[in-house]
Amino acid sequence: MGDRPTIAFYTLGCKVNQADTARIKDAFVRAGFEVVAFSDQAEVYVINSCTVTTTASQKTRQITRSVRRRAPVARILLCGCYPEVGRRGVVHGEFSALETLPVDRLLGVEEPQTVVSEVMRLLPAETRCDDFGYASPDGEVTRPVVVAQRGCDGGCTYCIVPLARGPLYSEPLAEVKREIESHLRRGAREIVLAGIHLAAYGRDRSGSFDLGDLVTEVTALPGEWRLRISSLEPMDLTPALVERLFARERVAPHAHLPLQSGSDGVLGRMGRLYDTLHYRSLVDAVRKVAPEAGITTDIMVGFPGETEDEHRQSMEFAESVAFSRLHVFSYSKRPGTAAACFSDPVPGDVARDRRDDFLSLGKVLSRDFYASQVETVLRVVLEEPLNSRRDTPTYFGYAENYVPVTVVANPWDRRGSMIPVRIDRASVDGCVGRSLSRGKN
Repeated sequence: MGDRPTIAFYTLGCKVNQADTARIKDAFVRAGFEVVAFSDQAEVYVINSCTVTTTASQKTRQITRSVRRRAPVARILLCGCYPEVGRRGVVHGEFSALETLPVDRLLGVEEPQTVVSEVMRLLPAETRCDDFGYASPDGEVTRPVVVAQRGCDGGCTYCIVPLARGPLYSEPLAEVKREIESHLRRGAREIVLAGIHLAAYGRDRSGSFDLGDLVTEVTALPGEWRLRISSLEPMDLTPALVERLFARERVAPHAHLPLQSGSDGVLGRMGRLYDTLHYRSLVDAVRKVAPEAGITTDIMVGFPGETEDEHRQSMEFAESVAFSRLHVFSYSKRPGTAAACFSDPVPGDVARDRRDDFLSLGKVLSRDFYASQVETVLRVVLEEPLNSRRDTPTYFGYAENYVPVTVVANPWDRRGSMIPVRIDRASVDGCVGRSLSRGKN
Protein backbone atom coordinates (compact mmCIF):
# COMPACT_ATOMS: atom_id res chain seq x y z
CA MET A 1 0.00 0.00 0.00
CA GLY A 2 2.87 2.34 0.76
CA ASP A 3 2.97 5.36 3.01
CA ARG A 4 -0.03 7.62 3.12
CA PRO A 5 0.44 11.19 1.87
CA THR A 6 0.37 13.71 4.71
CA ILE A 7 -1.94 16.69 4.88
CA ALA A 8 -2.35 19.59 7.32
CA PHE A 9 -5.15 22.11 7.80
CA TYR A 10 -5.47 25.68 9.04
CA THR A 11 -8.80 27.43 9.58
CA LEU A 12 -9.52 31.12 9.96
CA GLY A 13 -12.88 32.64 10.81
CA CYS A 14 -16.23 31.49 12.10
CA LYS A 15 -17.70 28.20 13.30
CA VAL A 16 -19.12 27.54 9.84
CA ASN A 17 -15.56 27.66 8.49
CA GLN A 18 -14.46 25.31 11.26
CA ALA A 19 -17.23 22.89 10.34
CA ASP A 20 -16.32 23.12 6.65
CA THR A 21 -12.71 22.26 7.47
CA ALA A 22 -13.84 19.27 9.53
CA ARG A 23 -15.87 17.97 6.59
CA ILE A 24 -12.96 18.51 4.19
CA LYS A 25 -10.57 16.80 6.60
CA ASP A 26 -12.88 13.80 6.91
CA ALA A 27 -13.06 13.52 3.11
CA PHE A 28 -9.27 13.42 2.92
CA VAL A 29 -9.09 10.81 5.66
CA ARG A 30 -11.55 8.66 3.74
CA ALA A 31 -9.37 9.11 0.67
CA GLY A 32 -6.41 7.70 2.60
CA PHE A 33 -4.47 10.77 3.70
CA GLU A 34 -2.73 11.01 7.04
CA VAL A 35 -3.63 14.22 8.90
CA VAL A 36 -0.74 15.90 10.71
CA ALA A 37 -0.46 19.07 12.76
CA PHE A 38 -0.18 22.31 10.79
CA SER A 39 3.19 22.97 12.43
CA ASP A 40 4.53 19.66 11.09
CA GLN A 41 5.98 18.96 7.67
CA ALA A 42 3.30 17.82 5.26
CA GLU A 43 3.01 17.09 1.56
CA VAL A 44 -0.23 19.07 1.28
CA TYR A 45 -1.49 22.12 3.21
CA VAL A 46 -5.12 23.27 3.04
CA ILE A 47 -5.83 26.78 4.33
CA ASN A 48 -9.51 27.62 4.80
CA SER A 49 -9.64 31.40 4.72
CA CYS A 50 -11.74 34.26 6.06
CA THR A 51 -12.25 37.74 4.65
CA VAL A 52 -14.82 39.30 6.98
CA THR A 53 -12.24 41.97 7.84
CA THR A 54 -9.10 43.29 6.18
CA THR A 55 -7.17 41.77 9.09
CA ALA A 56 -8.56 38.32 8.24
CA SER A 57 -7.45 38.66 4.62
CA GLN A 58 -4.04 39.87 5.73
CA LYS A 59 -3.62 36.96 8.13
CA THR A 60 -4.58 34.53 5.37
CA ARG A 61 -1.84 35.94 3.14
CA GLN A 62 0.71 35.85 5.97
CA ILE A 63 -0.03 32.21 6.80
CA THR A 64 0.10 31.17 3.16
CA ARG A 65 3.50 32.80 2.63
CA SER A 66 4.92 31.43 5.89
CA VAL A 67 3.93 27.89 4.87
CA ARG A 68 5.62 28.30 1.50
CA ARG A 69 8.82 29.51 3.18
CA ARG A 70 9.06 26.49 5.47
CA ALA A 71 7.73 23.96 2.94
CA PRO A 72 8.93 25.08 -0.50
CA VAL A 73 8.00 21.87 -2.32
CA ALA A 74 4.67 21.17 -0.59
CA ARG A 75 1.34 21.56 -2.36
CA ILE A 76 -0.72 24.43 -0.94
CA LEU A 77 -4.42 24.91 -1.55
CA LEU A 78 -6.23 28.07 -0.44
CA CYS A 79 -10.01 27.83 -0.18
CA GLY A 80 -12.89 29.53 1.60
CA CYS A 81 -14.32 33.03 1.67
CA TYR A 82 -11.25 35.04 0.66
CA PRO A 83 -10.74 33.49 -2.80
CA GLU A 84 -14.54 33.07 -3.15
CA VAL A 85 -15.05 36.84 -2.99
CA GLY A 86 -12.05 37.36 -5.25
CA ARG A 87 -13.38 35.11 -8.00
CA ARG A 88 -16.74 36.90 -7.87
CA GLY A 89 -15.15 39.92 -9.43
CA VAL A 90 -13.98 42.03 -6.50
CA VAL A 91 -10.68 43.55 -7.66
CA HIS A 92 -9.86 45.71 -4.65
CA GLY A 93 -6.17 45.56 -3.70
CA GLU A 94 -6.45 42.87 -1.06
CA PHE A 95 -8.28 40.59 -3.53
CA SER A 96 -6.02 41.29 -6.48
CA ALA A 97 -3.20 40.16 -4.15
CA LEU A 98 -4.65 36.64 -4.38
CA GLU A 99 -2.95 36.20 -7.73
CA THR A 100 0.46 36.77 -6.17
CA LEU A 101 0.11 34.21 -3.40
CA PRO A 102 2.44 31.18 -3.56
CA VAL A 103 -0.32 28.56 -3.76
CA ASP A 104 -0.93 25.70 -6.15
CA ARG A 105 -4.72 26.06 -6.24
CA LEU A 106 -7.20 28.80 -5.41
CA LEU A 107 -10.69 27.54 -4.62
CA GLY A 108 -13.70 29.23 -3.08
CA VAL A 109 -16.33 27.77 -0.80
CA GLU A 110 -16.46 24.23 -2.15
CA GLU A 111 -17.86 20.83 -1.31
CA PRO A 112 -15.25 18.56 0.35
CA GLN A 113 -14.96 16.19 -2.60
CA THR A 114 -14.09 19.09 -4.93
CA VAL A 115 -11.19 20.00 -2.65
CA VAL A 116 -10.03 16.38 -2.57
CA SER A 117 -10.23 16.14 -6.36
CA GLU A 118 -8.18 19.30 -6.83
CA VAL A 119 -5.48 18.04 -4.49
CA MET A 120 -5.40 14.68 -6.26
CA ARG A 121 -4.63 16.49 -9.51
CA LEU A 122 -1.68 18.19 -7.84
CA LEU A 123 -0.04 15.02 -6.53
CA PRO A 124 2.29 12.81 -8.57
CA ALA A 125 0.55 9.66 -9.73
CA GLU A 126 2.68 7.43 -7.50
CA THR A 127 1.58 9.23 -4.33
CA ARG A 128 -2.15 9.31 -5.05
CA CYS A 129 -4.22 7.19 -2.72
CA ASP A 130 -7.68 6.83 -4.18
CA ASP A 131 -7.88 3.14 -3.20
CA PHE A 132 -6.57 3.37 0.36
CA GLY A 133 -10.03 3.23 1.93
CA TYR A 134 -11.20 4.67 5.21
CA ALA A 135 -8.91 5.51 8.12
CA SER A 136 -9.96 6.92 11.49
CA PRO A 137 -9.80 10.71 11.66
CA ASP A 138 -6.82 12.13 13.50
CA GLY A 139 -7.73 13.91 16.71
CA GLU A 140 -11.53 13.81 17.03
CA VAL A 141 -12.76 17.20 18.20
CA THR A 142 -14.43 17.39 21.60
CA ARG A 143 -17.21 19.82 20.62
CA PRO A 144 -17.96 19.17 16.94
CA VAL A 145 -19.78 21.84 14.93
CA VAL A 146 -22.78 20.87 12.81
CA VAL A 147 -23.88 23.48 10.26
CA ALA A 148 -27.65 23.59 9.79
CA GLN A 149 -27.87 26.75 7.69
CA ARG A 150 -25.64 28.49 5.18
CA GLY A 151 -25.71 31.79 3.32
CA CYS A 152 -27.26 35.17 4.00
CA ASP A 153 -29.91 37.38 2.42
CA GLY A 154 -29.23 40.19 4.89
CA GLY A 155 -28.53 43.78 4.05
CA CYS A 156 -26.03 44.82 6.71
CA THR A 157 -24.22 47.72 5.10
CA TYR A 158 -20.74 46.70 6.32
CA CYS A 159 -20.84 42.97 5.62
CA ILE A 160 -19.22 41.04 2.79
CA VAL A 161 -20.58 37.63 3.89
CA PRO A 162 -23.47 37.50 1.35
CA LEU A 163 -20.91 37.86 -1.43
CA ALA A 164 -18.78 35.08 0.04
CA ARG A 165 -21.50 32.67 1.14
CA GLY A 166 -24.44 33.24 -1.19
CA PRO A 167 -28.16 33.19 -0.32
CA LEU A 168 -29.91 31.48 2.58
CA TYR A 169 -29.89 27.70 2.48
CA SER A 170 -31.26 25.41 5.19
CA GLU A 171 -29.85 21.90 5.41
CA PRO A 172 -32.51 19.15 5.41
CA LEU A 173 -33.49 17.93 8.87
CA ALA A 174 -32.47 14.38 8.00
CA GLU A 175 -28.95 15.52 7.09
CA VAL A 176 -28.55 17.53 10.30
CA LYS A 177 -29.73 14.59 12.41
CA ARG A 178 -27.47 12.18 10.53
CA GLU A 179 -24.41 14.31 11.21
CA ILE A 180 -25.26 14.77 14.89
CA GLU A 181 -25.87 11.04 15.29
CA SER A 182 -22.49 10.34 13.70
CA HIS A 183 -20.72 12.55 16.25
CA LEU A 184 -22.69 11.04 19.13
CA ARG A 185 -21.65 7.53 18.06
CA ARG A 186 -18.04 8.72 18.21
CA GLY A 187 -18.56 9.81 21.81
CA ALA A 188 -19.23 13.56 21.52
CA ARG A 189 -20.85 15.05 24.62
CA GLU A 190 -21.52 18.50 23.16
CA ILE A 191 -22.70 19.39 19.67
CA VAL A 192 -22.48 23.00 18.45
CA LEU A 193 -25.29 23.88 16.05
CA ALA A 194 -24.16 26.67 13.73
CA GLY A 195 -25.13 28.73 10.72
CA ILE A 196 -24.55 32.08 9.04
CA HIS A 197 -28.12 33.13 9.93
CA LEU A 198 -29.06 30.12 12.05
CA ALA A 199 -32.24 31.65 13.46
CA ALA A 200 -33.53 32.04 9.89
CA TYR A 201 -33.47 28.25 9.46
CA GLY A 202 -36.35 27.09 7.27
CA ARG A 203 -37.16 30.49 5.81
CA ASP A 204 -35.96 29.37 2.38
CA ARG A 205 -38.11 26.23 2.40
CA SER A 206 -41.85 25.82 1.99
CA GLY A 207 -43.85 25.16 5.13
CA SER A 208 -43.46 26.44 8.66
CA PHE A 209 -40.62 24.22 9.96
CA ASP A 210 -38.25 26.58 11.76
CA LEU A 211 -35.22 26.48 14.07
CA GLY A 212 -37.42 25.74 17.07
CA ASP A 213 -38.76 22.64 15.30
CA LEU A 214 -35.25 21.59 14.29
CA VAL A 215 -33.99 21.90 17.87
CA THR A 216 -37.00 19.95 19.16
CA GLU A 217 -36.21 17.13 16.73
CA VAL A 218 -32.48 16.85 17.34
CA THR A 219 -32.63 17.20 21.13
CA ALA A 220 -34.85 14.12 21.19
CA LEU A 221 -31.86 12.01 20.15
CA PRO A 222 -30.87 9.74 23.06
CA GLY A 223 -27.71 9.81 25.15
CA GLU A 224 -25.90 11.97 27.66
CA TRP A 225 -25.05 15.03 25.62
CA ARG A 226 -25.98 18.68 25.20
CA LEU A 227 -26.65 21.01 22.29
CA ARG A 228 -25.01 24.42 22.16
CA ILE A 229 -26.74 26.84 19.82
CA SER A 230 -24.23 29.06 18.09
CA SER A 231 -24.64 32.68 17.06
CA LEU A 232 -28.22 33.91 16.58
CA GLU A 233 -28.83 37.17 14.72
CA PRO A 234 -31.36 39.38 16.57
CA MET A 235 -33.22 40.40 13.40
CA ASP A 236 -34.18 36.74 12.87
CA LEU A 237 -35.47 36.19 16.41
CA THR A 238 -38.61 36.79 18.42
CA PRO A 239 -38.90 36.39 22.19
CA ALA A 240 -41.27 33.46 21.60
CA LEU A 241 -38.69 31.63 19.46
CA VAL A 242 -35.98 32.33 22.04
CA GLU A 243 -38.10 30.76 24.77
CA ARG A 244 -38.78 27.69 22.62
CA LEU A 245 -35.05 27.23 22.07
CA PHE A 246 -33.68 27.74 25.55
CA ALA A 247 -36.47 26.15 27.56
CA ARG A 248 -35.31 22.73 26.41
CA GLU A 249 -33.29 20.93 29.06
CA ARG A 250 -30.68 19.57 26.66
CA VAL A 251 -29.91 23.03 25.21
CA ALA A 252 -26.94 24.71 26.87
CA PRO A 253 -27.89 27.95 28.69
CA HIS A 254 -25.71 30.15 26.53
CA ALA A 255 -26.84 32.62 23.87
CA HIS A 256 -24.52 34.46 21.51
CA LEU A 257 -26.52 37.43 20.21
CA PRO A 258 -24.42 39.77 18.04
CA LEU A 259 -25.32 43.31 19.10
CA GLN A 260 -22.74 45.24 17.02
CA SER A 261 -23.81 48.54 18.60
CA GLY A 262 -25.86 49.69 21.55
CA SER A 263 -26.81 52.89 19.70
CA ASP A 264 -30.02 52.84 17.69
CA GLY A 265 -28.60 55.45 15.34
CA VAL A 266 -25.59 53.31 14.49
CA LEU A 267 -27.74 50.17 14.18
CA GLY A 268 -29.89 52.00 11.64
CA ARG A 269 -26.88 52.99 9.51
CA MET A 270 -25.59 49.43 9.77
CA GLY A 271 -28.87 48.13 8.35
CA ARG A 272 -29.29 45.75 11.29
CA LEU A 273 -33.14 45.79 11.22
CA TYR A 274 -33.62 45.83 15.01
CA ASP A 275 -33.19 48.33 17.79
CA THR A 276 -31.98 48.10 21.37
CA LEU A 277 -35.54 47.66 22.67
CA HIS A 278 -35.99 44.51 20.58
CA TYR A 279 -32.54 43.27 21.55
CA ARG A 280 -33.32 43.64 25.25
CA SER A 281 -36.57 41.72 24.79
CA LEU A 282 -34.51 38.80 23.46
CA VAL A 283 -32.10 38.93 26.40
CA ASP A 284 -35.05 39.00 28.80
CA ALA A 285 -36.58 35.99 27.03
CA VAL A 286 -33.36 33.99 27.45
CA ARG A 287 -33.12 34.82 31.15
CA LYS A 288 -36.80 34.08 31.69
CA VAL A 289 -36.33 30.40 30.85
CA ALA A 290 -32.61 30.08 31.69
CA PRO A 291 -31.68 32.55 34.47
CA GLU A 292 -28.19 31.07 34.72
CA ALA A 293 -27.43 31.66 31.04
CA GLY A 294 -24.26 33.29 29.82
CA ILE A 295 -25.00 35.87 27.14
CA THR A 296 -22.13 36.79 24.83
CA THR A 297 -22.00 39.26 21.97
CA ASP A 298 -20.04 41.01 19.23
CA ILE A 299 -19.39 44.75 19.41
CA MET A 300 -18.18 46.86 16.49
CA VAL A 301 -16.58 50.26 17.14
CA GLY A 302 -15.68 53.01 14.70
CA PHE A 303 -18.52 52.52 12.23
CA PRO A 304 -18.66 55.50 9.82
CA GLY A 305 -20.31 58.48 11.43
CA GLU A 306 -20.22 57.03 14.96
CA THR A 307 -20.18 59.97 17.35
CA GLU A 308 -18.79 60.12 20.84
CA ASP A 309 -22.35 60.23 22.17
CA GLU A 310 -23.30 57.11 20.19
CA HIS A 311 -20.22 55.36 21.54
CA ARG A 312 -21.28 56.30 25.07
CA GLN A 313 -24.81 54.99 24.41
CA SER A 314 -23.36 51.72 23.15
CA MET A 315 -21.16 51.36 26.24
CA GLU A 316 -24.05 52.08 28.61
CA PHE A 317 -26.35 49.62 26.87
CA ALA A 318 -23.74 46.84 26.94
CA GLU A 319 -23.10 47.45 30.62
CA SER A 320 -26.83 47.34 31.41
CA VAL A 321 -27.26 43.99 29.64
CA ALA A 322 -24.46 42.51 31.79
CA PHE A 323 -22.94 40.30 29.10
CA SER A 324 -20.74 37.45 30.20
CA ARG A 325 -18.24 38.10 27.39
CA LEU A 326 -17.65 40.71 24.69
CA HIS A 327 -15.94 40.13 21.35
CA VAL A 328 -14.80 43.61 20.31
CA PHE A 329 -13.49 44.66 16.91
CA SER A 330 -13.10 47.80 14.85
CA TYR A 331 -15.06 48.54 11.69
CA SER A 332 -13.26 47.28 8.60
CA LYS A 333 -14.05 48.81 5.22
CA ARG A 334 -15.01 46.00 2.83
CA PRO A 335 -15.15 46.50 -0.95
CA GLY A 336 -18.55 45.96 -2.50
CA THR A 337 -20.50 46.92 0.62
CA ALA A 338 -22.69 49.98 1.03
CA ALA A 339 -20.73 51.26 4.02
CA ALA A 340 -17.55 51.39 1.93
CA CYS A 341 -19.04 54.50 0.31
CA PHE A 342 -20.14 56.16 3.54
CA SER A 343 -18.58 59.49 4.37
CA ASP A 344 -17.41 60.63 7.79
CA PRO A 345 -15.01 57.80 8.67
CA VAL A 346 -13.93 57.52 12.29
CA PRO A 347 -10.18 58.24 12.65
CA GLY A 348 -8.11 55.19 13.43
CA ASP A 349 -6.82 56.46 16.76
CA VAL A 350 -10.37 57.25 17.90
CA ALA A 351 -11.56 53.77 16.89
CA ARG A 352 -8.68 52.21 18.82
CA ASP A 353 -9.56 54.22 21.92
CA ARG A 354 -13.18 53.13 21.67
CA ARG A 355 -12.10 49.54 21.22
CA ASP A 356 -9.99 49.84 24.37
CA ASP A 357 -13.01 51.24 26.22
CA PHE A 358 -15.05 48.19 25.33
CA LEU A 359 -12.20 45.78 26.07
CA SER A 360 -11.94 47.27 29.54
CA LEU A 361 -15.70 47.00 30.03
CA GLY A 362 -15.61 43.42 28.77
CA LYS A 363 -13.07 42.46 31.42
CA VAL A 364 -15.28 43.89 34.17
CA LEU A 365 -18.40 42.14 32.87
CA SER A 366 -16.61 38.80 32.46
CA ARG A 367 -15.03 39.04 35.90
CA ASP A 368 -18.39 39.72 37.51
CA PHE A 369 -20.12 36.87 35.69
CA TYR A 370 -17.36 34.39 36.46
CA ALA A 371 -17.36 35.45 40.11
CA SER A 372 -21.07 34.63 40.29
CA GLN A 373 -20.24 30.99 39.45
CA VAL A 374 -18.11 30.39 42.56
CA GLU A 375 -19.52 27.60 44.79
CA THR A 376 -21.83 26.40 42.02
CA VAL A 377 -21.54 23.07 40.19
CA LEU A 378 -21.16 23.27 36.41
CA ARG A 379 -20.92 20.51 33.82
CA VAL A 380 -17.71 20.93 31.84
CA VAL A 381 -16.59 19.21 28.64
CA LEU A 382 -12.88 18.48 29.05
CA GLU A 383 -10.99 19.67 26.00
CA GLU A 384 -7.33 20.50 26.42
CA PRO A 385 -5.00 18.66 28.83
CA LEU A 386 -2.92 21.23 30.69
CA ASN A 387 -0.59 18.78 32.43
CA SER A 388 0.24 15.07 32.32
CA ARG A 389 0.15 14.22 36.02
CA ARG A 390 -1.53 10.88 36.56
CA ASP A 391 -2.81 11.60 40.06
CA THR A 392 -4.23 15.08 39.44
CA PRO A 393 -4.45 15.82 35.71
CA THR A 394 -5.64 19.31 34.76
CA TYR A 395 -7.84 20.17 31.79
CA PHE A 396 -9.33 23.22 30.16
CA GLY A 397 -12.96 23.15 29.06
CA TYR A 398 -16.23 25.03 28.78
CA ALA A 399 -19.23 24.80 31.09
CA GLU A 400 -22.81 24.79 29.86
CA ASN A 401 -23.08 28.59 30.18
CA TYR A 402 -19.82 29.00 28.24
CA VAL A 403 -17.68 29.80 31.26
CA PRO A 404 -14.05 28.80 30.55
CA VAL A 405 -12.97 26.47 33.36
CA THR A 406 -9.63 25.03 34.41
CA VAL A 407 -10.47 21.67 35.99
CA VAL A 408 -8.40 19.81 38.55
CA ALA A 409 -9.52 16.37 37.41
CA ASN A 410 -9.49 12.82 38.71
CA PRO A 411 -7.23 10.10 37.25
CA TRP A 412 -10.20 8.51 35.49
CA ASP A 413 -11.42 11.71 33.81
CA ARG A 414 -10.73 11.78 30.09
CA ARG A 415 -10.59 14.35 27.32
CA GLY A 416 -14.01 14.71 25.72
CA SER A 417 -15.97 13.64 28.79
CA MET A 418 -18.61 15.88 30.38
CA ILE A 419 -18.21 15.99 34.15
CA PRO A 420 -19.60 17.91 37.14
CA VAL A 421 -17.15 20.49 38.45
CA ARG A 422 -17.40 22.51 41.64
CA ILE A 423 -16.19 26.07 41.01
CA ASP A 424 -13.71 27.21 43.68
CA ARG A 425 -12.48 30.55 42.40
CA ALA A 426 -12.74 32.98 39.51
CA SER A 427 -10.73 35.63 37.69
CA VAL A 428 -11.18 37.84 34.66
CA ASP A 429 -10.08 34.89 32.48
CA GLY A 430 -12.47 32.26 33.79
CA CYS A 431 -12.97 29.86 36.67
CA VAL A 432 -11.04 27.12 38.43
CA GLY A 433 -12.78 24.08 39.86
CA ARG A 434 -12.43 20.47 40.96
CA SER A 435 -13.95 17.41 39.34
CA LEU A 436 -16.83 15.74 41.21
CA SER A 437 -17.01 12.80 38.82
CA ARG A 438 -17.33 9.31 40.23
CA GLY A 439 -15.45 7.54 37.49
CA LYS A 440 -18.22 7.19 34.90
CA ASN A 441 -18.75 10.07 32.45
